[in-house]
Amino acid sequence: MRIIDGLWVKHSNGLFGFSVQKQIYINCGGKPDGSYPGDTIWYRFADEVGWRVGGSWLSRKDYTFSPGSAKRGHLPCLYTREMVGKVLYDIMMYSSLAQRLVTCSI
Repeated sequence: MRIIDGLWVKHSNGLFGFSVQKQIYINCGGKPDGSYPGDTIWYRFADEVGWRVGGSWLSRKDYTFSPGSAKRGHLPCLYTREMVGKVLYDIMMYSSLAQRLVTCSI
């Protein structure tokens, strides 16, 4: 994970990567302990990284993959509109990922 994160951060000039997302997640009030952060924090995080705009989740076709126009932390992306029925699962998966990043010192 550290190698993948390092490559994301290096080749995006600090714009993308797990560690970038982890810091945004923590700044939004999330705790890297694997627990569900609550809708408010999760939505704040999604708004901050550009997965939601104006309170609505973006669909995959609307995602921005260009460093020139993507928000900081936009990639890697764990959420797609096609997975709306699994949103809680995705939130818990991200919370668990944040916990793993702490374990790996990322």
